[in-house]
Amino acid sequence: MAESLDKNVDLRARRSRLIGQLLQLAARMENKELNVDSVGLKNNDEQLCLTQYKIQAGKLLFELYGSGECPNGTLCQILGYWSKNPYPESADWNYIQGFESVCWEWYGTRFDNLKKELGELRAYAYVIRLVIGPFQHQDID
Repeated sequence: MAESLDKNVDLRARRSRLIGQLLQLAARMENKELNVDSVGLKNNDEQLCLTQYKIQAGKLLFELYGSGECPNGTLCQILGYWSKNPYPESADWNYIQGFESVCWEWYGTRFDNLKKELGELRAYAYVIRLVIGPFQHQDID
């Protein structure tokens, strides 16, 4: 009985840590400006920066999924698919694809408009905050 209680406490602490890291990432994304013109990002450094943010977001979401704390539904299906993708040697690619899929599925076709309205990083941050909302609610319950 005590072992089960300890495991639940550990899972809740892990979920809280991951949520905190995702919130910090979203805040950094909201505060970072990328130089974008009508063609796209102006230089490779900014493209690399954007890629690193997506990798980090995907990695944290995959870790949250891997903890078994992911509520059933679309999010669970997306992360389940990309976590089993047959390219384990390119985990970063899986993280990016998984995160992008979450953004498009979670926010739908409005995601493109959201990127235009808020900017790319802020749009990703917005979706991160939407995704972690149910996890935060679990902590309150």
